[in-house]
Amino acid sequence: MRKFLIPATMSTILVLFFSCDKDESPDAFFINEIKFKKVQFMDLSKEGDGNIVRWEWNFGDVNDSTSTEQHPLYTYSQVDTFSVKLVVTDENNLSDAFTKEIVIPDTAMGPTIDYSYFQTGKLGVDSLEVTFTDLTDDGDGEITNWNWNFGDNSTSTEQNPIHIYTPDPSDTGYVLLHFFTVSLSVTDEFGFSHTFEKDSVKVNNPILPTATFNFEIDILTGSFTSFTTSDGEITNYHWDFGDPETAGDTSNLQNPTYTYPAPGIYPVSLTVIDSYGLSAGGDTTTNISVYPSEDPPSANFHWVADLLQVTFTDLSVAGDTTITNWSWNFGDGNTSTEQNVVHTYASAGTYSVSFTVTDANGLSNISTQNVTVTSVLVGPTASFIHSGPYLTKQFNDDSDPGDGDIISWVWDFGDGNTSTEQNPVHEYATTDTFIVSLTVTDENNLTDTYSGSVISVEYLQTGPSAAFEYSIDNYTVSFTDISSEQTIVDIDTTITIAITSWNWDFGDGSTSTEQNP
Repeated sequence: MRKFLIPATMSTILVLFFSCDKDESPDAFFINEIKFKKVQFMDLSKEGDGNIVRWEWNFGDVNDSTSTEQHPLYTYSQVDTFSVKLVVTDENNLSDAFTKEIVIPDTAMGPTIDYSYFQTGKLGVDSLEVTFTDLTDDGDGEITNWNWNFGDNSTSTEQNPIHIYTPDPSDTGYVLLHFFTVSLSVTDEFGFSHTFEKDSVKVNNPILPTATFNFEIDILTGSFTSFTTSDGEITNYHWDFGDPETAGDTSNLQNPTYTYPAPGIYPVSLTVIDSYGLSAGGDTTTNISVYPSEDPPSANFHWVADLLQVTFTDLSVAGDTTITNWSWNFGDGNTSTEQNVVHTYASAGTYSVSFTVTDANGLSNISTQNVTVTSVLVGPTASFIHSGPYLTKQFNDDSDPGDGDIISWVWDFGDGNTSTEQNPVHEYATTDTFIVSLTVTDENNLTDTYSGSVISVEYLQTGPSAAFEYSIDNYTVSFTDISSEQTIVDIDTTITIAITSWNWDFGDGSTSTEQNP
């Protein structure tokens, strides 16, 4: 083996260099939101070279309370100023502290109370379900307690209760709407209470059902079709076909048919009951006419009233045979079987008069009219209009006759002249202003006078009319005035007013005031 020799003077030196830079520590910082004694702290510390892994809070109160949460929520027990300290430590065990004073106010912001309600059900008549929803906006403290008073001696401590109203039945019977004064009281976590009240919380009963029907008649058989409305369901139908001779003249079907034993007029009624136990119809009847194939009579009548006394005249038309029976119902409890009748009412008013005629085949028909009678006659109301130029005026009667025809007219033209014509023409002698009156009298000797019209009468005036002639001699022109003068016409007299001035413009910038330049 070959040997190598290392000189004693030769050596090797290794130098190592290490970085000695210092790690950057975190920067502690926080903000807070104060809601009375409750404070929400929010850590906003900035990290250094390492992640923050530990938070140490000291809330500065008499209990020296602490927390290791990053964002703690702390409730103070008293109102005061507190020095709050936050120490943050990162994964390199580097720390930083931040201290801040906070002031707990001596009053808290209360909640804003509100609620809504919705009628969610109709369990039956006077059994009404309502859902209430709390819409309260918290103040500084969270709401911890709710107290409802529903205005019917019932209460609840739920936040969003469902309440069933069962109002006492009314002495007058069915009531559609009920109103209650409802209040909501809330208490927050700080023990503060607040109350809100709404008047006229409205709940409604099921709406009463309605019942009507149509019918078709085929000889003696009627087919009936019901038409109903209800908040619930119609559970019961009861028809009364108005046939007093037949015991079984009723039906519980929805759309029944019924065969009558004889022609006639029958009062038919329909009563319905719904799932809430509410009913409709019953007291209302509809008269229907049932005829075989023969042509029935057609009832009709005319009436004339003289104050309370009315003359009724039969105008009915017979069908296949003669009318043999007449039946009047005057609408005041009185009746008659005469064909043409005079009836005197006890008092003024409007009465529903029905007239039924029956022929030899037993076929009937009915006519109904409203009859109005008065106890005092209404007299005429005088009025007129006028037109016409200058001194001649046309007057036209525009009076309302009232209960009787107008038979007399008396005009006073305001200038000493009169007329008894209905629509006179009057010529005034002079210009002036006149108050014209008209008095009218009717056949009942009732009169009325209208004198509110002021008539202005003027002369017929005609102004001057300019005109001229001319003749030319070389450059000289002679002008001759041939204008007509102004006139005023007054009945038989014509007044002429002379022209007093003339103004000529010759078109070349020259003028003249002579009559004939």
